[in-house]
Amino acid sequence: MIPMCKRYKKLATETRRHREEMKEIIKQFFVLIFSESLCLCGKKVVLASCILYLVFCFLPLAEASEMVFIPEGKFIMGSGERGGRPGIDYGVDEISQRKVFVKDFYIDRFEVTNAEYKEYLLYLIKNKVRLPFYEDIGIPIPEEWVYSSDTVNSMQYAVSSKLPTPYSLLPTYKEGTENHPVSDVDWYMASGYCQWKGKRLPTEEEWEKAARGKDGRVYPWGNGENKGYANTKKSVSDSVSVSKKAILLPDTGTHTDTKYPVGYFEGDVSPYGVNDMGGNVAEWTSSLYRPYPDSPVIEREAFKREFYVVRGGSYLINAHESARASARYYMLPTRMPRAADAWHGDGMVGFRCAKD
Repeated sequence: MIPMCKRYKKLATETRRHREEMKEIIKQFFVLIFSESLCLCGKKVVLASCILYLVFCFLPLAEASEMVFIPEGKFIMGSGERGGRPGIDYGVDEISQRKVFVKDFYIDRFEVTNAEYKEYLLYLIKNKVRLPFYEDIGIPIPEEWVYSSDTVNSMQYAVSSKLPTPYSLLPTYKEGTENHPVSDVDWYMASGYCQWKGKRLPTEEEWEKAARGKDGRVYPWGNGENKGYANTKKSVSDSVSVSKKAILLPDTGTHTDTKYPVGYFEGDVSPYGVNDMGGNVAEWTSSLYRPYPDSPVIEREAFKREFYVVRGGSYLINAHESARASARYYMLPTRMPRAADAWHGDGMVGFRCAKD
C-alpha cells in the first residue's frame, strides 16, 4: 500500500476512538487526493481503492451518528457512606461503592422513540418474522398504542395489546407522540430491536458510567436533585425554586406525570452528553440482577431469580428514588399479568441501545 493510504489507515483507526476529529480527517483526505504524490502514481485504481477504504472505515461511524462514545477506564459505581443513609438516601442493593473498569463503547444519545420502535414492528410484520417466545400470544405491543380504524377487530386487539399471529394489524402510537420514548416494551423485544439495529442493550456497568461519568456524581447533571432537571414524578411544583434548566409548563408552573419528547429536558444530560438518563422512562440493561461485592443483602431472594436490571429515572417515580445514577430496579424480562407477578415490564420502562 502506498504511503498515502498507510497514513489514511492510521487516521481512520484513530477516528474510531475520537469521533470529534472526523471533520479534520476528511479534510486531510481531500487534500491528499489532490496532492502531488497521488498524481505521480498515475493509477486510477489507487484512488478507487483508497476511496473504498474510506467508506469501509467510516461506515461504523455513520451507523453511530446518533450515539455517544464512552472512553474506557474506571469509574465510581454504586453508593457508599458519603451517599447518606442506606435504605433511605440510597438502596442497600447499591452497596458496595467501588471503582469498576469498563471498556470503551457507544451508547444511544436518546432513548428509543415510538417512531423508531414502530419501524421494527413493521419489519417483523412485513417479513413475517416469528419470534418463538411469542408464538402463542402474538407479538406484544405497547399498551398505550392504538390501532388504525380500518383494521378488522381492532378494538379486540387494542384491549389485549397483542399483535395476532397473522400480523394483520398495524399498530401505531398516539398522534403527536412519535418522538416520545417508547415504553411498555419487555426485555426480549428491547433486546430484539437492538440486535435488529446491529447493536445490543448496555450492561448495568456501562449504563451507570454513561450516566455519572468518572467523578461519582449522584445525578447525571451533578450532586443536587435540582427538581425539574429531569422528567420525574412531580419533579416541578409551585412551591419550589427551580433552575433555568428546569422545565415548567405555561400557566401551571408544573408539568404533569407524562412522557415528553426525548431531549426535551435540557438539564438532564450526563457528563458525556447522553440525554434523559435521569428521567422520562426507566431503561432495560442486559445485566441480571445480582448482588454487588460485599453486599449486606446478598441473600435477597430477588438475586436468585431471573430478573434483569432496570436503570434510570421515570416520569412515574420521584427524582430522589429513580434519577440517581446508581439507583437499581429489577423486573422479569417478559410482560405478565399483574396478578401473576408484580415485577414485570410496564409503562415506565423503555430502553436505549449500545454497541462495541
